[in-house]
Amino acid sequence: MRYTKILLFLLVATIQAFAAWTGGTSEPESTRKIGGKIFYEITTPEELAWFALQVNSGSTAINAVLANDIVFGRDTASLASVSWIPIGKDTSTAFEGVLDGRGFAIYGMKVQDSSTKATDTLNLGLFGVIARDGWVQNLSLQRASVYTNDSVSNVGLIAGYSRGNLRNISAAGSVTSAKGNDHGGSAGGIAGRASGVMDSVSFMGDSVQSKRYAGGIVGYATDSLTISNSTNAGAVSANSTSYSSHSHSYSGGFVGDANGTVTISHSTNAGAVSANSTSYSYSDSHSYSGGFVGGANGTVTISHSTNAGAVSANSTSYSYSDSHSYSGGFVGGANGTVTISNSTNTGAVRANSRSNSDSYSYSDSYSGGFVGGANGTVTISHSTNAGTVSANSTSYSTSYSGGFVGYASSSSTVTISNSTNAGAVSANSTSYSTSYSGGFVGYASSSSTVTISNSQNSGNITGTVSTSSSNTNLYSYVGGFIGWSYKGQILDSYNTGSVRAKDTSAVSPNSSYRHLLYAGGLAGYLDSGMTIKNAYSATDSVSYSFKTSNSYTVGYAGALVGLSKGSLQNVYFDSDSLSLAAIGSDSSASKINVGGFSTANMQRDLFAWQLNSTGGTEENSKIWSRNGGYPIFADAQNKAIYKVVFDDEGVPTNRYSNNKGV
Repeated sequence: MRYTKILLFLLVATIQAFAAWTGGTSEPESTRKIGGKIFYEITTPEELAWFALQVNSGSTAINAVLANDIVFGRDTASLASVSWIPIGKDTSTAFEGVLDGRGFAIYGMKVQDSSTKATDTLNLGLFGVIARDGWVQNLSLQRASVYTNDSVSNVGLIAGYSRGNLRNISAAGSVTSAKGNDHGGSAGGIAGRASGVMDSVSFMGDSVQSKRYAGGIVGYATDSLTISNSTNAGAVSANSTSYSSHSHSYSGGFVGDANGTVTISHSTNAGAVSANSTSYSYSDSHSYSGGFVGGANGTVTISHSTNAGAVSANSTSYSYSDSHSYSGGFVGGANGTVTISNSTNTGAVRANSRSNSDSYSYSDSYSGGFVGGANGTVTISHSTNAGTVSANSTSYSTSYSGGFVGYASSSSTVTISNSTNAGAVSANSTSYSTSYSGGFVGYASSSSTVTISNSQNSGNITGTVSTSSSNTNLYSYVGGFIGWSYKGQILDSYNTGSVRAKDTSAVSPNSSYRHLLYAGGLAGYLDSGMTIKNAYSATDSVSYSFKTSNSYTVGYAGALVGLSKGSLQNVYFDSDSLSLAAIGSDSSASKINVGGFSTANMQRDLFAWQLNSTGGTEENSKIWSRNGGYPIFADAQNKAIYKVVFDDEGVPTNRYSNNKGV
């Protein structure tokens, strides 16, 4: 009998411990004082619901701690059968207190709103709105689900809208905003909309989906937002469709769309990120996808961070419409000021666009290892791209692909320094199309300024065009650093990657059309405002090729530049590795000390000194060193090369220091 009672007691205790929450509330039995403040001790879903009710009734500054894990479903693997009403359900009851999870987890929370109304913003999550003075910390939210069908909603696992402080937070589950418009449809793994501070937060999956703004951490960032020491490992996607109007989608591993000031540091994205747009008659639809930020419309600063997730943007347009895709390892579209430093992209970056109709429909793709499209000020330093980058366009379209920046618009300034591209870069266009591909920048338009310095490319760069019609113009511009740029500089930099422009058309153009290919070890097309100085190319492959050819198919390949209208000074290539002229088609504004050196001469300390001193005409820049091969950049282990003049009884002898300074 005694054992029967014990078993009955254990059975009842087990049922109570895993009894699914039915929507009830219960006042916590105990409180404790922490740091002079009173905290309610939360032990059950009912007590957490009571706490939410108090906040939503106006007691917005009360505090709570979890005393154990909270399970909403019948077990830790199940969702609740009842929808949760968020703590601080709207801006008038925004949470101003402290919720400390003390390392415990909440399992199975479900928030679901299936309304179709388009008034009053919904803020859905564990919290609805967290005020500036609100704190949520030391909490794990597992197997949670937040769903809305409201087009002006903010949804996230932790909060719909957070303006406060989130620290040491982990969340996993699904977040879905099934509708969206210009004013809403923001979904984030942590918060749908946010400003304030987030430190050591992580979204570990499963997914974030939205019709407008989607972010692994935050869907839409406003005012000032700082994120540090954080991780996204979930899949993020934004999908828009436009009929006779416009609709854009923004997807980011951390932030879907950044307005105001956003700072991200010491963080990692490992989740797949995608943005997809489709436009029909008389409409436009753009997709922006970034490993960290989809669209940067304010000031965005990212440092000491890594993107390892695959990033893709896809657009499709039908008659009398246009659709564009922007994909970047860090930022999809940069319309404000973007600064990235000490960071690395290893994820594959891909932009795809397709026009499914005629010449009244356009769809372009912009892909960059760091930034897909730059329409503001972009500065990148001490960073590396090791991921493959590709842009692909079909029919009345253009593809732009760069190891760092795919496209720089006419109003932009792009500065890249002390950086390396090691990833393969390709731009591919089919039918009435153009492709631009560069190890650093695909294309920089006429009023933009691009400066690349102290940098190197070792990735293989390819541009491909193709058509099935002889009544089509095709153009491809491919360069070790830049496909085509109008204005700016390439300084103290070198390329070792292969460069190839290809026309794979099965037909040749007729007399009214042209197929033109440009390939250069440093630049495909160097316009009159561009300068290359103190640089070299040591690649053994710069080429162009036509599958079929006639007198209207023309290619230009140069060991340094495919076609030049710009200026070059102290720029060389390895003539033992490459049997090409320095410039394929030469209309250079200025050339000083430009040409080929033998491998032996390029692998001498003398050559490193020539790069340091602009051939002995300027003060030593201290940039170049050498360690047994071609010149490299000086660092703590490899000192800059100097010329030392010895005077032996009036007879001067030139010697050159080595990388050890002797």
